[in-house]
Amino acid sequence: MPMRLAPLTLMSLLLSAPAFAALQPPPGYHAAVGQRGGAAPSCQAVPRPYTGDLQFTSKYEGSNSARATLNRKAEKNFREQTANITRLEKEAGRMITYYMRTGQQGHLDCAVEWLDQWASADALESEQFNHTGKSMRKWALGSLAGAWLRLKFSESQPLAAYPQQSARIEAWFTRLAEHTVREWSGLPLRKINNHSYWAAWSVMAVAVIADRRDLFDWS
Repeated sequence: MPMRLAPLTLMSLLLSAPAFAALQPPPGYHAAVGQRGGAAPSCQAVPRPYTGDLQFTSKYEGSNSARATLNRKAEKNFREQTANITRLEKEAGRMITYYMRTGQQGHLDCAVEWLDQWASADALESEQFNHTGKSMRKWALGSLAGAWLRLKFSESQPLAAYPQQSARIEAWFTRLAEHTVREWSGLPLRKINNHSYWAAWSVMAVAVIADRRDLFDWS
C-alpha cells in the first residue's frame, strides 16, 4: 500500500522543492578542453565596440516585397557599416573554438578580452534601430552566446580564472537578449521566418548561460 502524506506535510515538501532544475545545454557543451599544446598567436587589437545607432543599409535595398534580390551596392554599404560587429563574431568564435581544441591559453585570454571590452562599452545596445539593425543584434548575440556556452559549461571550467570579466560579459548578453525579446515578440504568423528562429536561438543560448527560465520559455 503506498504511503500517504498528511496534506500539510505534502504542502511543505512542495514549497521547499525547487520549481525547476538549473538550465543545462546538450551534453556536448560539457566537453573538456583539448590539450594539444603549442602557443597561440598574439592577440590582435580589439575591433572598436559598436555603440552607435543600429541603423544599417539592407543588402536587399530596392528589392521587391520579398526582399530576396541582392543589391551589390547596398551589400557593400552594409558590409562596411557592420565590419566591426562581423569581425567580433567571427574572430571570437574562432578563438574559442581553437582554445577548446588545443588548450592554448592565449586564444582564451584574447576572446575574453575582446568580449569584455564590448560588454564594458554597452555595445549593440542602441534603442535606435531599423530592421537590419535589430537583425544584426540578434545574429551577433546568437553567435557569441553560442560560443560562450562551450566555455561556460566545459567540465574543465576555463572561466574560473575570469570571474569579473565573465560577469560583465554574461550581463551584457542578458541585456541583448532582453532587447531581442522586446523586438521580436508578438509578430503575426505571416511575419515569422528565419529571423524569428535566430532570435529564439540567441535568447535560448542566453537563457541557459544566465539560468533564466523566462527567457527559456520565450524561446
